[in-house]
Amino acid sequence: MFQKQPAIRKLLYSLLPIFIYAFFFYGLRFLANSIICVTAAIACEYVFKKQIKKEYSVSESIILVSIIYILSLPPALPVWIAAIGIIFGIVFCNIMPGRFFKNPINQSIISWLSIYIVFYNKMTTSLIAPSFFGIKEIDGISSATPLAMMRDGILPDISQLFYGLRAGAAGEGAVILIIFAAIYLFYTKAANWKVAASAIASFVLFTGFLFYADFINAFPPVLGVLSGSILFGLLFMTKDPLAEHKTFFYPWIYGIFIGIIIALIRTFSPFTEGTNFAILFVNIIILLTEKKAVKIKSKNK
Repeated sequence: MFQKQPAIRKLLYSLLPIFIYAFFFYGLRFLANSIICVTAAIACEYVFKKQIKKEYSVSESIILVSIIYILSLPPALPVWIAAIGIIFGIVFCNIMPGRFFKNPINQSIISWLSIYIVFYNKMTTSLIAPSFFGIKEIDGISSATPLAMMRDGILPDISQLFYGLRAGAAGEGAVILIIFAAIYLFYTKAANWKVAASAIASFVLFTGFLFYADFINAFPPVLGVLSGSILFGLLFMTKDPLAEHKTFFYPWIYGIFIGIIIALIRTFSPFTEGTNFAILFVNIIILLTEKKAVKIKSKNK
């Protein structure tokens, strides 16, 4: 039923410890969301390919789309909202023409964005502190996310950020596991280290400039990197073929743009987080730039 994709499998292997971490801290609700979202995504993809393309198998990338999407969601999000997001994302991206919408990373971001816009209040109020299997509370953990705390002038404990003992999306808190995943993916060349390095560097430098220039809502750069979904997003959501296009945007430039836009959104917008917005925005800019360049080349021939 599944089309084997070795590169996708490496990403799935690296996500497995983070998935287990999320289950350990958020319990059966997270597991239920995962089962329903993966099942819904596979069913939508299978039905579309069977009815439209007359194919009877789905690629393993659809599982990657589902897992990245699930780990990007608030742990206490109602199951039906999570299901709506992944169904909309898969159906919408299958209907739309072009390789941009067929890219699994863009599919997961579009799925997340669809419910973030429609169910904004639920998305922001379903960010809860971790507890043992979602049942037994852990002492000393704030129910507010680190980014929300810093907006209120409270600096979170850096050790809690590093070990994931903080409120947030299901997969973003496992910083130490994300670092191990990054080592594995960079070593196996399943992810582009240049994109992550340039994005983090530009984010730290620009956030540091805004913070030390006393801009309101600017965060300390190191705490900013360890907070929110920036590390998770830069590792698992920037694996885009367009990012490695050698003619228009080198990986370094791609990462720099993402890092700067994340810093701008976090500092000047009403949203405390901006990683998904930044990645999707830069991907769209790359797509439009590529199309424009192709038209110019065709006219010159």
